[in-house]
Amino acid sequence: MNQVANIAAQMNEAIARQQAGDYDGAAVLYQAVLAQSPCHFDALHMMGAIGLQRYEPEKALPWLLKALAVREDDDALQMHLALAYLSQKQWPQAHAHIVRSLALNPHNPQGWMHRGGIEIAMGEVRNGLENLGRAVTLEPLNADLHYRYGLALGDQFQYEAAVAALDRALALQPDFANARWNRAFLALMLGRYEEGWADYEWRWRADLKMAKIQTNKPEWDGKTSLVGKTLFLLCEQGLGDTLQFCRYVPLLCAAGAKVLMGVQTELEGLLRTLPGSPQVLRWGETIPHFDLTCPIMSLPRMFETTLTTIPAQVPYLWANADKRAAWHARLGPRTRPRWGLAWSGDPKHGNDAKRSIALAEWLPHLRADIEWISLQPKVRERDQPVLAQSPIRPLGAELQSFEDTAALCAELDGVMCVDTSVAHLAGALGRPLKVLVPRYPDWRWLLDRDDSPWYPSATIYRVGADGAWSTVIAQAMASLDAAVTA
Repeated sequence: MNQVANIAAQMNEAIARQQAGDYDGAAVLYQAVLAQSPCHFDALHMMGAIGLQRYEPEKALPWLLKALAVREDDDALQMHLALAYLSQKQWPQAHAHIVRSLALNPHNPQGWMHRGGIEIAMGEVRNGLENLGRAVTLEPLNADLHYRYGLALGDQFQYEAAVAALDRALALQPDFANARWNRAFLALMLGRYEEGWADYEWRWRADLKMAKIQTNKPEWDGKTSLVGKTLFLLCEQGLGDTLQFCRYVPLLCAAGAKVLMGVQTELEGLLRTLPGSPQVLRWGETIPHFDLTCPIMSLPRMFETTLTTIPAQVPYLWANADKRAAWHARLGPRTRPRWGLAWSGDPKHGNDAKRSIALAEWLPHLRADIEWISLQPKVRERDQPVLAQSPIRPLGAELQSFEDTAALCAELDGVMCVDTSVAHLAGALGRPLKVLVPRYPDWRWLLDRDDSPWYPSATIYRVGADGAWSTVIAQAMASLDAAVTA
């Protein structure tokens, strides 16, 4: 076999292996081709493509640039270069290459989709949405394009248009779990609870890395009588979710159920104060016999919850009397009103960058005639020197469980915080609550209202179109000042 035929055979086998997901085997063959022909365009290009398929854009880029030196007029190469830069958030370079790709092939809907996303990331929102719409027009039967267009519209606060785009995606592909999950988020945020709870059940199939507990017991359907039944309630997601939805436990008990709760360790003691005396187990503990099971965040659907039927009687959790007495002594004589402050949530949360606030942004707004108490068990490195020089009492490190935090909150005049588990704790305790949320909030804070149907003691302060937290902090502080001085 001559060299040309040998290279052709190796390329064919390499492509077949790459398409089958055997990236290592394909790379060996591409490199064998390059040993014979160092400027082989397709081999260089595909080595870069393998880097992208492995989610290693930094390894893909050198290969793609070598291919570019051989040939510039290939639209697929230009798009791969755009994706390599996009993955590293190098937006100008990504934009330059996607524009070149589309100049070579203007009928590629994927190219317009990527161009739209890049332009939105660069702040060119109008152009970005227009180009995402162009992608959909070019391939109107592609459910994924409608889905991505819907996500982009939602991110730009065009919520009704986002729902319509997701509706189109689901008309094309009814089992599109990610589309249903995101439509659930939007429907719930818009207060359309009947639609939202139904779509929310698709969370197990969406790309959320959530696994439903597998048992040999049936799930409660919301209709079957609970009289004489033991129901295992799995607290499935975050701490705030458990604090918000454990309000349904008394309803289950009133319906005749004995309730077992599998909960996060941090919440174990606090949840034992729920009315109905549920049996509270830590995650991982042996579960006694039960008859039925239900994930805790399915309970609103089981009870057909609407905005007007939310079980919002507070408090539904109570502070431990002994711990409260200990905090009373620890705080010492009261000389000013005392308010708790929580300025950041879990850094691993997917929306942390939008919902947490650097402590430095709070300092200019803190009033000296109020005693501020930190409710942060963990303080981020960037905030530690700021806290050390602030007037805030750093008691957060003494909070070992939510029982501790609840007892401390009970000794304060109220809580001011971002959207984190502390907000749900204060709301469940019925404490005065000022919660600051981003312009695109978590669904449970709804839209365009300053109250919460879930927490009667809460007032919501929302970031406006300017995106400035400082404005929101000032508004919350002004309302607090009025309350304090009244």
